[in-house]
Amino acid sequence: MKLRKKPEAEAAEQAVRKNSSSPEAIDDGRTIAPMDAEWMPWNAGAGGTGRHSRAGRKRKDRSDGVTLTPSEKRAVVRGAFLAHLPVIVGMAVMGALLYLLARLWLMPG
Repeated sequence: MKLRKKPEAEAAEQAVRKNSSSPEAIDDGRTIAPMDAEWMPWNAGAGGTGRHSRAGRKRKDRSDGVTLTPSEKRAVVRGAFLAHLPVIVGMAVMGALLYLLARLWLMPG
């Protein structure tokens, strides 16, 4: 059994064959993959119909009852910096090693 092409496909192939030096883009109106991304926050629209629209979003209560003194805030920032320090130092050491290896590899002579 031989499969027959759809009439739209045959018409498209004939249009391309007719002028093969510059093929025309033929739009048949089908949507292969919708790219509207309505679920993205910036596509909620003015009406607020999206999933993350301001109308449907609940207001977060930011006062959880914890207030920090300035010295406690400094301690929190210092602790976060000290927690990230090994990663920062490791990346700096690796960058220096890569620089030295590149200098040795590209050294003339």
